[in-house]
Amino acid sequence: MIQLTPSQADAEFYRLVHTLLQARGSREGTERRAHERTPVWAKQRIAPIWGDKLPTRDQFQEVVCLDISVSGFAFLNQKPPDFRFVVAEFGIPPHGVYVLAEVVHYRPVLLWDCGAIEPLSENVSRAGLEKQSSDWDQGNNFLRPEPMFQVGCRFIRRIEPTELPSG
Repeated sequence: MIQLTPSQADAEFYRLVHTLLQARGSREGTERRAHERTPVWAKQRIAPIWGDKLPTRDQFQEVVCLDISVSGFAFLNQKPPDFRFVVAEFGIPPHGVYVLAEVVHYRPVLLWDCGAIEPLSENVSRAGLEKQSSDWDQGNNFLRPEPMFQVGCRFIRRIEPTELPSG
């Protein structure tokens, strides 16, 4: 196994981000964010931070990362975030890059089996989502969407793997 120095890991992370941005190419429509996000739809790992301590490695959970930019990323979560900060792991351990990020917004969405994401009104309750989804499927289980939350985060700083407490 090749060990990367922190500066090599940073360079590799930013290379990945820029590669994803270049692969996106030009698209119709305008982006309102300061930095365009590139869709990735890949499994990554995150660990919420509660209090003032960084999470241990065994507290990371797998989520679907929807998009990434030089300033942040978005992922899907089954419930609204009850945390303000998160450590995200990008890449494959032990060569992953860890980044501290702040949750800046979230919204309820429906995730369809085909991968489509449908935004919902923020005042829809989980019970309301389940009723809507059962109304929409009309008895066909394969059409039932899953209520989720799209969580948007802003990068703050890189976290060295040695900063994470052992589990």
